[in-house]
Amino acid sequence: MKDDVVKQLLPWGDTTLTGAVVQNAERSCLERIVVVVGDHADEVRAALPPGQRTVVVNPDFRDGNLSSFRVGVAAAGAPAAVVVLLGDVPTVGPEIIDRFVDVWEAGQPWAAIGQYRHSLGHPLLLSAEAIAEIGPSAGSKTLWKLVREAPPGAVGRVQFACSRPWDINTMADYRASLCLLRRQSGDSAT
Repeated sequence: MKDDVVKQLLPWGDTTLTGAVVQNAERSCLERIVVVVGDHADEVRAALPPGQRTVVVNPDFRDGNLSSFRVGVAAAGAPAAVVVLLGDVPTVGPEIIDRFVDVWEAGQPWAAIGQYRHSLGHPLLLSAEAIAEIGPSAGSKTLWKLVREAPPGAVGRVQFACSRPWDINTMADYRASLCLLRRQSGDSAT
């Protein structure tokens, strides 16, 4: 992404990338939604569509996404588990989120990850026990590392017969995702 582009504010349908993620979470069966904002916090918060959620600011956002994760977990209180959604993965729909909640309710796994057609992907589900294993000096990819290095059988795989949701990291990713979104919706005005 270019330095002057605020990725979270890029248009996505009738909202923004982060707005789409929040809308999908609010359409799911999650009991509580915590949105963590960092860089451009006021602009991102102002651009969110109306809804029911707690928005918190991560003053240490430059320290990486693990710092945002910690802020979000702290704001959630003492959850038994969390479903971790990223603000640049707008195609994790409510049906995907609900499957993770179903997996939690059925067996309360230590953690779970999406198993898509060709690869693993977001979201992640982490139990309170898994969250407790994240050390204070861990790096930004710690959540993935935690899941990948877990003991055999500790991490459930939530199976999906579709491709992994789009993770938009570059302007090329964004443009390609918009083309796919337009094709899927049949709407050339997106």
